[in-house]
Amino acid sequence: MYLSTKSRLHVLVACAALLACQVTHSASKPTHNAAAALQSTAAGRAIVGWLAAFDTGNADALALFDKAYANWIPGDWAAWNQQHTGGLELVRVKALHRDSGIVRVRARAVTETYLLQVETGAADATHISELALYPYPAGKPFSELRLNRSNAHCLVDLTAASLVANYVFPDRGRSIAQTLGAAERHGKYRGIADGEAFAKRVTSDLQQMSQDRHLRLRFDLIARSSRAPLVDAGADRDAVLSRHCGIQPPQHLPGSIDVLKVGEFAEPAICASFVSETLQSVADGSALILDLRDNHGGRPDMVATLASYFFAVPTHLNDIYDRETDHTREFWTSVAVPGKKFVGKPLFILTSRETFSAAEDFSYALKNLKRATLVGEITGGGAHPIKPLPLDEHFTLIMPVSRSVSPVTGTDWEGVGVAPDVQVPQEQALDKAVELARAARSSL
Repeated sequence: MYLSTKSRLHVLVACAALLACQVTHSASKPTHNAAAALQSTAAGRAIVGWLAAFDTGNADALALFDKAYANWIPGDWAAWNQQHTGGLELVRVKALHRDSGIVRVRARAVTETYLLQVETGAADATHISELALYPYPAGKPFSELRLNRSNAHCLVDLTAASLVANYVFPDRGRSIAQTLGAAERHGKYRGIADGEAFAKRVTSDLQQMSQDRHLRLRFDLIARSSRAPLVDAGADRDAVLSRHCGIQPPQHLPGSIDVLKVGEFAEPAICASFVSETLQSVADGSALILDLRDNHGGRPDMVATLASYFFAVPTHLNDIYDRETDHTREFWTSVAVPGKKFVGKPLFILTSRETFSAAEDFSYALKNLKRATLVGEITGGGAHPIKPLPLDEHFTLIMPVSRSVSPVTGTDWEGVGVAPDVQVPQEQALDKAVELARAARSSL
């Protein structure tokens, strides 16, 4: 954390109180017939279904499960884990509730065990809202964290102190901290014993108070001191490359119109060469459609890397102001790129409510610079780069510490999203963009 002296004292006092709060953990109950026990709740049935799809190692089976139960689980992530583990064997149910479940699973190909956590929506028990896989040492006892009133008070104090010290807008940070503290004092979080439920309630309140979708409280099932990374840096690089940096093979449509789906803005040090190779395959097309409808963000450096292929001269895309350093970093396109650029030809960007963060950065810049036509829905509205600030062994505050500033508009898209030039439901966006591309091509 990066805290002022006054806030640091506040946090130290709160931390001392937290140590005295005696967090309650409930021991898990061994289940001998784990699969049968899971069938008793919606969350349990979701666990059984996901494990079955995961074990096939088949991308189509995983995609079908995702479409039926989640519509957000990255297929390449699950496929990579399946290749790494050789599948997962259900060992024991650790905790099971109507809308959440935790099970211990064992890798078939390697000597590793994990905790699999699944949560289903309160309103729709068939929809998976959370799914996480945590490395967990075999034989290590597991207990479910349970909060009491003192814990909640301590965590709210820690959250408030971090907001005052670190939130990108200092005045707003102080105001949010005061409102959050008042809510806690009036009993808003009383009676919430589950860590995940507490984090979700606080996150909902923080985002309502701030209108900032990046600001949230995250709960981790595994205590920080017991956690091990799922992959090392080298394996993470391999994983990024194995999913082709989030970029799908281009679709070549009649009329020399190309469609390129970009699922993330990955690290340029890993993916710049792959981006270059992919763009060379569409550089000679008459029009290009970039599909960012499922892109949740990534690296601002990759925003500049990709945008460099669409401008003939150096172009100022965006600035990011950082509160801690009081420094503004400018992002420009590059004059030289490996291979050909795609300039002087129609460019379209598909957006949806799921388009977020760095994907919005890219869309906002190219729209305001009149380089691309946006087609689809208003985007998610997240413009503030973040930093994770641990509060204790299980809770981390995801804190917006910087803000984007457009050199064209002087502001950003936080809370309001990026409005498309042509607004249509996201399911119709591709067809509409192809129609526009053909019209643009015929007018040349």
